[in-house]
Amino acid sequence: MMLFEQRKKKVLELAEQTNDALKTIQEVGQKLNVTSDTVKKVIETIKIAANSFGDKAVYASAFTGTVGAVGIAANMIATYQGVGELRAIAGHLKSMSETQRAELALAGGTAFAENIYVMLKSKIEKSDPELDWFFVYHPDTDWTYHFEEKLRTKGLLGRNFIGIVHDLDALVAFMSSVRDVYGSRHPRRRPPFFHLVIPAYEPIVIPTPLLIPEKLHPFRIEGDIHRGTYLVWMNLPGVDEKAVQNIGVFQPPRSIWDNIMVQVGLVQTPPPRFLGASAQKIEQPQVPQLPEPTPVAAITAPEPEKGEISSLKASRGSMRRAQTYQDSEAGSTNSSRSHSHRRRRRHRSNSVSYIFT
Repeated sequence: MMLFEQRKKKVLELAEQTNDALKTIQEVGQKLNVTSDTVKKVIETIKIAANSFGDKAVYASAFTGTVGAVGIAANMIATYQGVGELRAIAGHLKSMSETQRAELALAGGTAFAENIYVMLKSKIEKSDPELDWFFVYHPDTDWTYHFEEKLRTKGLLGRNFIGIVHDLDALVAFMSSVRDVYGSRHPRRRPPFFHLVIPAYEPIVIPTPLLIPEKLHPFRIEGDIHRGTYLVWMNLPGVDEKAVQNIGVFQPPRSIWDNIMVQVGLVQTPPPRFLGASAQKIEQPQVPQLPEPTPVAAITAPEPEKGEISSLKASRGSMRRAQTYQDSEAGSTNSSRSHSHRRRRRHRSNSVSYIFT
C-alpha cells in the first residue's frame, strides 16, 4: 500500500510539473474570457514556457486583443514538408537524396524533441540572460509531447525560452503585442532581441511571400543546415540578410505558383503581406472611367446669325460644277466613241465637286 501511495504521489508531482512546463495563453492570462471560436483557435497554437519572460498576463491579454482586432485566422500560411513534394517547389532541393531523407525522418519524434532541447540549451547558454528571447516554430505538433517530457525530466530552459508555436501569424502577433507592452512599460530599456528558431527533421518550404514587420526588430529567423543544404526555405521579398540565419530565401517559379493557386482555389499569385496580419483580399487595379458619350441626337449646332445666313445664300448662288474627267480622245470608231461617251457620262455623274468663285 505504501508503494502504491508513493507511486501515486510521484505521478501527481510529474503531472503538476508537466502543467507548469508549458502553459496556454488562457492560463498565462489567468483564465481569459475568450468567446470567439476564431480567436480560440489562434491562441491555442501557442504555449508559453512557465516562469519565462513571456509568462505575463498582460502579454496574453494584449495578444488576445490583437488577434480579435486584426482578424487573424489560424493556419493561413501554406507550409510544405517532405523531399519528394518539395523538389517540385524549390529547385534548390533537387540535390537532396533519398538517403538524406531517410536519415532526417529517423530524427522525428523523440529524437527531434531531444535535438530541439539540446539546441535551445546551447543557444541560451551563449546568449544574454536578459535580452535574448527564444521562440520555437514548427508546423507539426506530435513532437511537443516528447519536448514537454524533456522539460519535465531535464528541467526548464530558463527565462529566455519563451515558448513553442505552430502558427507563424499567431507567433508574430504575439511578438508584436509583447513589443508594444514592453515598450510602453520600459521606454528607457534596451528592447530584447527576438530569436525565431525553426528546427526541422525534413525540409520545410513556405512559398507564401511574407514581410517582416519593422516593429519586430531586433529580430532574426534561425534554421539549420544538413549536408550543406538548408532545411528551411522561405519566400521573404527584400529581407535584410541580418534577419535570417541558415534560412534559404527563394521565390517560387511561376509554374509552381499556378499549381498552388489551383489547389487553394485562387487565381492570382498572392502579393507579399506582413506576418502577423490577416490575409488581405487581392484588389484589382481601378480602371479609369471615361465620361459617357453624348448621343448624336443631343448634339445641336449653334444657330447662325442673320448676316451669316445671307452670306451662305450668296455663296450657294455662285457655286458651279467642276468636271473631274476631260473628254476622252481615244478610239475612232462609233463603238469606241459610244463607250467613251458612256464612261465620261458615268464619271461626271459620280464625281462632282463644288468650287466657290
